[in-house]
Amino acid sequence: MHDVVLLILSHSSQQLKSREMDLIVGFNKIKKCKLKMNPVVFLDFYHPYAGLCNQLYLITNHIHRAFVNKTKIYINKVNVDIFKKERIPAEEFFDLKSTNENFKKLSGQEIILFEKPTKNFIVPQLCIYPVSSIEILNCLEFHERFTKLVPNKEYNGIHFRLELDAIIHYLFEKHCYDDFMDRCNKNSINSEFPEKFIKLPQVQNYIDYMLKQYITFIMRYGNKKPWFISTLVGKKDIHNCLIPTLKKLTDFIESCGGTWFTSKKHFEQRELNALVDLLTLRESVAMVGFEGSSYSEGYCFKVNSIRNKDKEYSFVNGIVPKLPDGLYKSC
Repeated sequence: MHDVVLLILSHSSQQLKSREMDLIVGFNKIKKCKLKMNPVVFLDFYHPYAGLCNQLYLITNHIHRAFVNKTKIYINKVNVDIFKKERIPAEEFFDLKSTNENFKKLSGQEIILFEKPTKNFIVPQLCIYPVSSIEILNCLEFHERFTKLVPNKEYNGIHFRLELDAIIHYLFEKHCYDDFMDRCNKNSINSEFPEKFIKLPQVQNYIDYMLKQYITFIMRYGNKKPWFISTLVGKKDIHNCLIPTLKKLTDFIESCGGTWFTSKKHFEQRELNALVDLLTLRESVAMVGFEGSSYSEGYCFKVNSIRNKDKEYSFVNGIVPKLPDGLYKSC
């Protein structure tokens, strides 16, 4: 593994504020127009690899498109476990009333329909990337059964993304990652694969490299506040091979006189637990995120920047030269 200099990445919200002003000006121009209603957007989807934040991006983009096209949107269902293809009605996931109120404050209009349309609607071609409006992403509010689980105290947050899928994504080409996700989706992962994979010397080097970055940033913020650790390690069997790595992190925190906690598994569905973690991470005072993650950078950092939250952020960087496919296939 090449030696890489650790960088402390600080983000400014200047560009986001500029985009916010541009979008609000655009909203104000459209508000003055007399709207001629186009067919309602009926957003109903299942995307096999769309986890929590990808779904939030998708919904944000289609709310934005509905607004630009001078129409309204009905959100039917949300994926709550991408590997089990399980969905629930959107009103059991979002606080749609509060979301509508937020959007009205931004644009002067309500845009979400609560009754399922039976005619004059279109089902759009799905669009996840790029996210067209951080301002609308910020409008999304979530059901009380999730928000009430966020701790009511001050704490710092860590997005501990040293999980098996992330390691494969950053160390190998896309087709290896797609193969792994496809096998997860079909529940066909060999039980020996996780342990065999992480014992590869090249993988161990990467894990050590990432762990050093996390520890560097923890030292930067100190241990006066407890650390919330958002991770799937210890919560999903496929990632349990990384429990010893997580323990190295928590042992370091404790050795410096700090404390830490993770969220409980409140639900059986993957994305519902992820939402509780996401909302908890969003409310942390300082955050060590994962650069490029739709979770800690794409949602938490950008939404808090729009909300002018006075928080501190640092991001570990997982990008390294790719390894040969043969190493992945050997496991």
